[in-house]
Amino acid sequence: VSAKFAARDTSLEAQGLVPFASAVGQASACPGQASACPSRSEAPAGANITLSGSMNLAVLQLLNPNLLAKGAAEVQATLQGALANPDVAGRLELKNASLYLSDVPNGLDNVNGVVHFDRNRAVVDQLIARSGGGTIAFGGFIEFGQILTYRLQARAQQVRIAYPEGLSNSFDADLALTGTSEASTLSGTLTMDRTVINPNINLAPLLAASQKPVPENASPN
Repeated sequence: VSAKFAARDTSLEAQGLVPFASAVGQASACPGQASACPSRSEAPAGANITLSGSMNLAVLQLLNPNLLAKGAAEVQATLQGALANPDVAGRLELKNASLYLSDVPNGLDNVNGVVHFDRNRAVVDQLIARSGGGTIAFGGFIEFGQILTYRLQARAQQVRIAYPEGLSNSFDADLALTGTSEASTLSGTLTMDRTVINPNINLAPLLAASQKPVPENASPN
């Protein structure tokens, strides 16, 4: 493989080897003719691809239409083994990125930092962002597999959330997300520093909403 991908604020180059068949595929292609089939030692090795360049983070919207992403990421990575579950090594560096979800009141701006890849693990290294006038520092790792394993931490300082309408809250937080994609736990502390209430706010809808029973989540996440 030798390919280049170019788009707006994107320039990626891929080089390496991608096998077209596996030992299993070869064996099934010639049943009863073992002598005519290549031995397992002759079977092509797994993929070995090197990826380098820069990527416009707007492409992430293809994975999640509710995600608005801006900025650039520098990529230096190698993929080895089966493409269905490759070993990944390298790094991804975010530069002045922005990430917003449509149903979350706050987003992340000026995201800068590095994510290292080591086989089936992505390690967050000094990832810092601005949100609501404050800062959030992220750390930890995500381990990939049939289910995801989380060991993530976030430390927020003087972050302001204007939600619901008419209320503004500033807080510090030290949070940890641990577990898996099937069952995870968010724990830590949150300290409210300041709450501002608009004098024209209508409290009736807020009080009415507080009386409603909390719906059960369809999933544990």
